Amino acid sequence: MKKLSKIMCAVVAASGLAAAPSIAATTYVGAKVGVGWLDSACVSGEKCDDDAIGAGIYSGYNFNDKFGIELSSDFLGDYKTSFSKNGTTAAFSDPLIAISLTPMYRLPVEQEFDVFFKAGPAYISHGGEDDVVLSAGIGVEKQLSSDWALRVEYQYFDDFDDNFVQDLNSNLLSVGVSYNFGTGNTTASAAAAAASAVAVTQAPSESITEPAAVVVEEKTTVVVTKAQTESYSQEMFATNSTELSTDGKIALQPLVEVLKAHPQSTVVVVGHTDSTGAAEYNMMVSKKRAAAVAAHIEEQGIAADRITATGEGEENPVASNDTAEGRAQNRRVDATIPGFEYQQEVKVEEVIVETAEQ
Repeated sequence: MKKLSKIMCAVVAASGLAAAPSIAATTYVGAKVGVGWLDSACVSGEKCDDDAIGAGIYSGYNFNDKFGIELSSDFLGDYKTSFSKNGTTAAFSDPLIAISLTPMYRLPVEQEFDVFFKAGPAYISHGGEDDVVLSAGIGVEKQLSSDWALRVEYQYFDDFDDNFVQDLNSNLLSVGVSYNFGTGNTTASAAAAAASAVAVTQAPSESITEPAAVVVEEKTTVVVTKAQTESYSQEMFATNSTELSTDGKIALQPLVEVLKAHPQSTVVVVGHTDSTGAAEYNMMVSKKRAAAVAAHIEEQGIAADRITATGEGEENPVASNDTAEGRAQNRRVDATIPGFEYQQEVKVEEVIVETAEQ
């Protein structure tokens, strides 16, 4: 119960500081005073005292707003107490001294107020006996001014053993004041606040008018060159026929749409066959199929003078006539729209920067 009451005191003290507004990269020194107590002391039935006044001095360096290192020399108290060791009761009457070197982490909470945590090795000594133990601490720190800071801290030293003492845990609850040397505040929160204040005080006396950017969207006309070539297979026609099939008419529709959209364009239709059969017959079939394609294009509203149709028979194969696949590729109708120019409107965005006169 006694131990719990002391921890509750630390929590209350910390919450009192939290209501206040936290320390920047710098070197500092400080002193503290408080109360210490021991765990695992005072054998039942023996008269002893496991509470004592403690004090200490400390010095630290903050590498940045959050991380630092601290060296602390603490007088943990002068105790007159007893321990149970190896089944016997051992009396103890000595002051406890601890020297610890602990990395530190700071957590900014409010302006000029930090919560900090630290842990590291500690050297403990009393009456010629010593040991190295683990120490840990937690506390709160408030920036009082650019040079001074106030802290409330709880420290714990774990499992001290020597020829007289066994399994001793020591505690120290203290209040300390530190003085900052160097470039700034001690708390991380206060450092951020100070930087903000400097930014405000260094603001120019006259307002600066930023140039306004205006985006203007305009339309302009560009000249585009277009050309297109399509090759249609013999499936456009029924077998051994020069009559255009329904599928063939559908396949020609995209070409017709281009011709309709651009009246200045023309089209050249050329029919081809494979080398099967007589050359004269193949020439006739290629011309008739080209004429059938041209007639359909004209029926879609394209002027006849924009259409040229001819046949080349078996003269210009695109594949070998020695295979069925090659002959199928050679039986085709090519429709080519020669290159032509046309004008097209496009949107252009122009950014105009307006500068105000000073």
